[in-house]
Amino acid sequence: LARTTTVTAAGRTFRISSAPAPGITHSPSAFREEIRNVVRARIMVGERSVALLPGSYKLWKDHLLFRTSLLERRSSSSSSSEEEKSSSSFRKRCERNRVPPYLLASSSSHKHYRATRSAYERSLVRLHKMPSIWLHYAAFVATHDPSRDPTAVRRVYDRALVALPAGQHERVWEDYLCWVTGILPGNTSDKRGIGGGGGGGDDWKVV
Repeated sequence: LARTTTVTAAGRTFRISSAPAPGITHSPSAFREEIRNVVRARIMVGERSVALLPGSYKLWKDHLLFRTSLLERRSSSSSSSEEEKSSSSFRKRCERNRVPPYLLASSSSHKHYRATRSAYERSLVRLHKMPSIWLHYAAFVATHDPSRDPTAVRRVYDRALVALPAGQHERVWEDYLCWVTGILPGNTSDKRGIGGGGGGGDDWKVV
């Protein structure tokens, strides 16, 4: 007997089964294609919105978080909790694991990674004075860079320090030093590093 799965999403109820039967709305392959179409439409709407209002922090925040979440879902199987699935918990993962952040699960989709980096770069054309975008960008590169190149992460932090006023450098240095101490040899889990706070939606707050 074929297994039936019921999924409610976007105001719709999907009944999925590999065997045709009354009430079944999608086969597994048709459901996956439907989700891919929804994701493509969501990305297209996000791209159009930031193209029309390139200086809107809220639109860029929503668009970047959605793009990043697509990669995080792919790598979520290697995470043991919801907290570890979010790039906003970057500093907490550094503090707890004391492992090189660039050795965390990287994306298998290089194309989507490059597209998401491009979106971050385009957001910084107008919003380069927003420290939250720089910090999320650095965390994204550290977590998902397929080449696992620490130089790419360092360059993002260095650019942030150049672009931001001196009064906001403390926020960058907290994450920067946490990442640096995480990739140095000899670190153990009983050492308390720099930047153990942060995380959650508050990281996106404009201050």
